[in-house]
Amino acid sequence: MSSGYRRQLEERTDELAAARAASHELMTQLNSPTGQSLR
Repeated sequence: MSSGYRRQLEERTDELAAARAASHELMTQLNSPTGQSLR
């Protein structure tokens, strides 16, 4: 495995982690007003 490929893979993993964090935060914001009814 070349170092360039590994770095690209790490960057993609970081982007995925950031996207998951943003999605989780968005879902939390959407669910907060009606959070009681969903539980």
